[in-house]
Amino acid sequence: MKNLLCTLAIGCFTLLNPVLAQSKLSVSINAAPTFQYANTELTANLPGENGSAVPVDFHSKVNGYGYMVGVLANYGFFKRLSVATGLWLNQVNYRKPTVTTDPDLNTLHLDIQVQTLATKTRSLQVPS
Repeated sequence: MKNLLCTLAIGCFTLLNPVLAQSKLSVSINAAPTFQYANTELTANLPGENGSAVPVDFHSKVNGYGYMVGVLANYGFFKRLSVATGLWLNQVNYRKPTVTTDPDLNTLHLDIQVQTLATKTRSLQVPS
């Protein structure tokens, strides 16, 4: 199974980045759009008409758009010692994936249906 997942977070294109700072404490808010793309290939052996295995290649493509927002804080104890932490929220709305097979499942006369759904993911991360 070949699986290629490319995630492009446009972190350089920050929409909102105000920084509030005192002498030792700084707090920033970040926001950026995100794009995710997945291209999946899978070969499965399905039962044929006479009971023999028929290899079928499945190809799926899906993409999604979303956003990332976060709050980051940094506290400096000394000139060379500081602690940083934060929290990021990432949400992506995926479109309905396209699935193709080779050979076509209709020509094999198999009672198999492929259903696809549009999905949404949400994740909360602590940056390292």
